[in-house]
Amino acid sequence: MTDLFKAQPLEDPQVDNIQLDENVVAAIPEGHQAISIHTSGHGASYWTRTACIRLQLPNDENEKKYFLKVAAGDRGRGVMEGEFESMKSNSDLHFFVCDFHDMDGELPELKSFAASLAKLHRESISPTGKFGFHVTTYNGNIPQDVRWTNTWEECFVNGTKKDFEMEKAARGPSEELEALMIPLFEKVIPRLLRPLETGGRTLKPCFVHGDLWYGNGKFWHYVAI
Repeated sequence: MTDLFKAQPLEDPQVDNIQLDENVVAAIPEGHQAISIHTSGHGASYWTRTACIRLQLPNDENEKKYFLKVAAGDRGRGVMEGEFESMKSNSDLHFFVCDFHDMDGELPELKSFAASLAKLHRESISPTGKFGFHVTTYNGNIPQDVRWTNTWEECFVNGTKKDFEMEKAARGPSEELEALMIPLFEKVIPRLLRPLETGGRTLKPCFVHGDLWYGNGKFWHYVAI
């Protein structure tokens, strides 16, 4: 895994012939059957290293592809765990592997793309009926407080307080910010969010796309992703 992490820059698709750590190979379903495994840098990521793994299988004309993402340290572990809670790790590096999809460089048609995204959000179901998630998720490399809560207001407050805590840890205390936080949490948020879940009104917890940006809005075999 060290070779993969140190390959610079992995954002450059020309980076080639990267040696895979044995834990990564073991995590690939067909890894032990492959005649050859070829790994090259693919895509761009600000907080991780990404690559495409190509497997040539016996008696199979089509190669199998996987997308690999690698991150370092305790925060890197959290990032990978947030994307996929089950993993294998080596030393202080952690990885996430999933099916690889070839996507073109064109942005999808906006109306149909927005409709597909809305359908994804509308039809998803929280497994607990609550707001949140069962492991910490990350915004880039920033951990988010997504503990299970009964209301959207609670969930929003927890996440916002976490952001303020990290801001204080990074930049030091701010009397002005501390003063503004009091009316934000005591008046602004309750007045804006609480009416959505009182007086007979309800909000349905659902999973949302947590990594939607122009680099991820592409077409795969004429299907918007």
